[in-house]
Amino acid sequence: MRTSINIKYDIGNAELVKSYYATNTHSEIISGVLQGLLGSKTTKAHIAYGPYGSGKSYIASILASLLSKNFTAGDLKTITQKFSLVDDSTTKNFQQYSRHNIKYLPVILNGYEGNFNDAIIKALEKTIVKYNTKILLPGIHNSILKVIKRWEKEYPHTYFLFEREINAIDLNLEGFYNLIEVRDENIVDVFYTIHSKLTAGAEFSSYEGLNFIEIIENVSTQLYSKKMGLFFIYDEFGRMLQNINSENINNFMQSLQDLAELANNGSKNLSVLFIAHRPINYYFTFASKELRSEFAKVEKRFSVYEIKSDYITFLQITHGYIDSKLKNKNVVSHDLINATLKFNVFYGILSDTEVENIIINKLYPLHPISTYLLPRVSSVFGQNERTLFSFLSDQSSYGLDKFLINNNELYYPDYLVDYFINGIDDSYVEDVKEYGIFRKNYSNISTLINRKYVDSAKRIYKFLLIWKITKSTSGVKLSSEFVAYSLGIDIDNVEVALQMLSDKKIARFNIIQDQWELFEGSSLDINKEIKKKKQLDVFTEKNFIDILEKSNPYHYVFPNEYNARHEMTRFATIQFITEEYAEEFQIVDKTDYSIVVSLGENCHVECDKNIIKPKESLKLRSQIHRLKIINELLKDNALLSEYPNVDIELDYEKNKIIFNLNKFYENLIFSEFKSHNQLSRFLSDEMERKYYRTLHIVNDQINMFYLTSIQANAVNLVLEKILENLSVDLGNLFTGTKPADLVFYTVIEKMPRMSKNRVSYEDLSKDLDDFLLKNTSGDLSELIEIAIKEPYGIRPRLAILVTFMIIIDKWKDVLLFNKGNFIPRINTVELVDGILYNSGMRYVFSRFDNTHREYLEGLNDLFGESGENVKARTLSVRVCSSMYNWYLNLPVITQQMQDLSLSEQKLLGIIAKARINPKESIDDLIVTFGEINDIVQFKNNLENHFEDYKNRFLKLTFKKIGIHNPMDWAREQQEIHRKNNRLVRTILAGRDIYDEYATDVENIDISRWTVSSFKSLQSRITEDFNKLDRNNSYQTIVVNGISKFVQDVELSLKAETTLKNLEATIDATKRYYSDEELEYVILSLIDKYIK
Repeated sequence: MRTSINIKYDIGNAELVKSYYATNTHSEIISGVLQGLLGSKTTKAHIAYGPYGSGKSYIASILASLLSKNFTAGDLKTITQKFSLVDDSTTKNFQQYSRHNIKYLPVILNGYEGNFNDAIIKALEKTIVKYNTKILLPGIHNSILKVIKRWEKEYPHTYFLFEREINAIDLNLEGFYNLIEVRDENIVDVFYTIHSKLTAGAEFSSYEGLNFIEIIENVSTQLYSKKMGLFFIYDEFGRMLQNINSENINNFMQSLQDLAELANNGSKNLSVLFIAHRPINYYFTFASKELRSEFAKVEKRFSVYEIKSDYITFLQITHGYIDSKLKNKNVVSHDLINATLKFNVFYGILSDTEVENIIINKLYPLHPISTYLLPRVSSVFGQNERTLFSFLSDQSSYGLDKFLINNNELYYPDYLVDYFINGIDDSYVEDVKEYGIFRKNYSNISTLINRKYVDSAKRIYKFLLIWKITKSTSGVKLSSEFVAYSLGIDIDNVEVALQMLSDKKIARFNIIQDQWELFEGSSLDINKEIKKKKQLDVFTEKNFIDILEKSNPYHYVFPNEYNARHEMTRFATIQFITEEYAEEFQIVDKTDYSIVVSLGENCHVECDKNIIKPKESLKLRSQIHRLKIINELLKDNALLSEYPNVDIELDYEKNKIIFNLNKFYENLIFSEFKSHNQLSRFLSDEMERKYYRTLHIVNDQINMFYLTSIQANAVNLVLEKILENLSVDLGNLFTGTKPADLVFYTVIEKMPRMSKNRVSYEDLSKDLDDFLLKNTSGDLSELIEIAIKEPYGIRPRLAILVTFMIIIDKWKDVLLFNKGNFIPRINTVELVDGILYNSGMRYVFSRFDNTHREYLEGLNDLFGESGENVKARTLSVRVCSSMYNWYLNLPVITQQMQDLSLSEQKLLGIIAKARINPKESIDDLIVTFGEINDIVQFKNNLENHFEDYKNRFLKLTFKKIGIHNPMDWAREQQEIHRKNNRLVRTILAGRDIYDEYATDVENIDISRWTVSSFKSLQSRITEDFNKLDRNNSYQTIVVNGISKFVQDVELSLKAETTLKNLEATIDATKRYYSDEELEYVILSLIDKYIK
C-alpha cells in the first residue's frame, strides 16, 4: 500500500511511476523545471503551492528521481507515456532531458529545520556525503584545525583521546596537520569518524562563519567539473515561513533572493523548488505593508505554479483505474439514475447525459455523491497518508482498491469519512467546528439511539459531517430524501434516525437553511425557560414596535434611480403603528419619505404612504415577545456559564424568529409593490414629485443627515469665513484639497453655476428673499426650514450653509436674539447648533441705517468701538452692540437704577432694551433724547454714578448709627477699641472702608455689588459699631515703656488646650534653663503676639 510520499526515501522508487496519474498542473511544473535546466528558460528558481492531496510531494519525488538519473529507461518510458495523454510539450521535455549529461543531486529539506541558511548548508553537506562526491565544503580544513586547537586548550582529555585515535591509524599529530595543510580529501573523512566517536555522534559543523551563497556557489562549481549539479527541494516550506522570527525576516528574504539569483543567473547547474500549501505571500500577511512589498519583489525572481485539483482529469483517472480493476460491473439501476438526476449535484459542471454516462455508468461502483465529494474531501482531510490519488490504489479499509475486491455494492459517501478520518492529525481540521462536534458525539450514538437505528444514525451522522466540511455549493439541500438517496437507506429509517439525533440535540433541521446539520445543544430546555420568562416579563406596546422596527432589514429603502440621477442618497423609512401606540407614535424627522404600516383598523397617521395590515399584529406579537426574551437570555452571563452551548441554541432560535420576520417584511413589500425594484422605482417617482427642486451637489460626504466631525467642522469653517467677510467671493482662502476646500468648491463655487441647478437655485433664492421681506422677525430655524423641506430637501447642516450663502447680502441687517435677549456676538458653532437643535434663536431683519444715519453715527462715536465680530455688520447693529456692551460694563448698582434721576433712568432703560429689541431701543432714543448732546451729559452722569453712590451710602450709614465726624469719633474710643474694632481701626488708619469690608460682604468685585450687597455692608458696619457698647474689660501691659492692651475674654476649648500645652512644656523643660531665660522667653512671646 502506498501510505505516504517521502521525497528523501522515494527517489528512484519505481512504484511511484506505476501508480502515478499525470495532470495538467503537474505537467506545467515539470516543464518549467526541465526547461530551466535545458536552457530554454532562464528561470531555475521555482515555487509550487496547492492543497493537500494535489500531488505536490509526489511530483517533487518524480522530478528528483528524474534529475538524479535514478529512473530506469523503462521508468522514463512509462512516465513519458502517462504525460503524452496530457501534454505533448512535457513529453518532449522528458525526451530532451534523457539526453542531458548532467546528474543533479537532490538536496531535500522538509518543514522547519531551524535557521534557513544553516538548514540549507546542513542538507547540502549531507547530500555531498550521501552521494560520495569527494567534494569538500570551502573552509572545512580550517574548521577542523579550529576544533582541534579548542580541544587542546579547553578539553585536554578529549585532545588526548584524539591523539590516541590518530596514532591508532599510524599517524602522528604532525603528519595529520600536514595532510590538513595540503587539503587532503581522505583526511576529512578520517576526522569525521574520529569526531563522531569522541562527541557521542555529534554532527560536525564545517561551515560556521562562512558565506551562505559562496558555499553553494563553490560546491556547484566543483560539481560542474564532475558533470553534476544541485537540485534543492524544500517541501512543507510553509512551515518554515510560519516559524521565521520577525527579527530575522529581512535576513531570510535576502538569503532567499540571493539563492534565486544564483540559480537563475550565477550557476549553470543549480535549480531550486519550494513547495507549500498556500501562495507564499499568504505567510506574510502578518507583516507590514513595506515588508510585503519587499517580499513581492523577491517572489518575482521565482516561477510560481499553482497545483490545482483538475476535476475532469480526476474523473478520467478514476475511470481508468476502476476500468482496469473491475471487468464485470453490475447493471446500474434506473432508480439510481433517476435519483441522481433529481438530486443533480453536478449541475453546471456536467450535462445530464455526462452525469449518466460518466458519473453513474463509468465510475460505478462509486456512488455519484461519493464521486462528487471525493476531490473536495481530499482537499480538506488529505495529507501524505490520505490523498485523492492514494485513495484509488489503497488496499486498506475503505480504500477503493480493497473495496473493489471485497464488495459488489456501491461505495457510499460516508465511507469516505472512514477512509480519510482514520488516524487523521486533528490539526488539519481543528478550525472546523462541525468536526469537533462529530468527534465528541459520534461514539455516543450507540448509547443514545435505539439499537435498531444505530447503524443508520452513525452513517447519517458521518454524511452530515462530510457534506458540511466540504462546503458543498451544489445547491442541493440535505433533506431526508437526499440523505436516503446518498446512503441507500430507506426513507422511513432515515427520518426516524434523524428525529432521534435531533431529540438528543446532536443534529437538527435548520429551517433557515432548509436542511439537516450537525449540532450540539445544551442540557437546558430552552422552550420551557423562554415560556417561564415570558410569563414574568412586562411586554409593552413600545417594546413591540421598537423590536419590530429594529429587526426590519428594510427599515431604510432607497430610490436607486433617483439617487443615481442626482448623485445623492435619499431614502424612505418604514415605521409601524398600532392602535395602542397611536398616541406615542411620531414620524422620524431624519428621512425623505415616510411609509407607515398600520397594524390596526383605526390608527391612520399623516405620512407620505400609509399601508394597512390590521390582521398582522396578533401574529407578530408572540414572535416579537419571544425575541425580546431570547435577547435578554443571551445577556444572562450566569445562564450562559451554567449551560454550555445554550448560547448556540438561543442564537438559532433568534435567527429562526428573524427568518420568519423577514418573510413578513418581504411579504409586506411584495403585497404592496410586487418587488424591491418596483418599490425603488415607486420611491424614485415620489422623490421626483416631492423634491422637484433638488440641488445637485457633487459632494456626498456632506450631502447627508449625519456628518462626521471632520466634515461638520469643514462646513462650519466655510460658513464662518462667509459670515466674517459678508461675502462668498473667498476663492483665495480655499485653494487646497482639505475638507473645507472641497466644501467651498462643491457648494459655494460649483453648485450655483451648474446648469441643472439654475432654476432650483433661483427659486430657492427668491423663496428666501420673499420670506425675509414678509417675515422681518421670526424663528431662525423657520428660515432654514425653507431649504430643508420640499421641494428642495437639502440636508440640515448643508441647508444652513446654502441659506446663509444666499442671504449673505442681508446678513448685515439681521439681529439675533435668544430667549428674548439680543445676541451681540455669536460664534459659528453656536449659531449652527442653535439652528440644528432648535434652541429658539430668533432674528430681526431691518434696513434701518439709511433713515437715521447721522444720529446712528453720533451714537457710534459716543459709545465707542463695537466687538470684532460685528464690525462688518450694519451701523445699527454696531451701535446696538456697542451700547449694550457699555451697559453691561456699568456697575450693577447703576444698572439697578439706584439714586438715578428720571432722565438717567429713562436713558438706562432704553439702552437696556437693546438686548431685547435693538431697533426699538434706537427709536426710543431718537424720540426721548432728540439731541446727541443731551445723551452725552446723562451718559457721563451714569459713568460717575457709582463713586457718588458709594460716598452717599457711607454718609447715610454713619448718620444712621450716629457718627457725624468719623475721624473725631474714632479718636475718642478706648485704646482697646482702637486696637481690636475693625471700624475704628479702619477709620484711624485712613483705609478705604469698602476695601476693608469687601471680602466679608461678597467675594466679587465691588462694581458687581447689588443693592443687597450694600445692605450687607451696612449691617457689618452697624455690627462693629454696636460692639463698642459692650462691657469690655481689659489688661494693660507696659513693655519697654510701650503700653499693650489685652482684652479679657473667656477662653475657648482650643485656647485652653494651647495654654495647658504651653504650661506643660515649660514645667517639663524649665530644669534645663534658668528663670531669667524663661522670663525672657515669655517676654519675647508677648512682644511678638501682643500688638
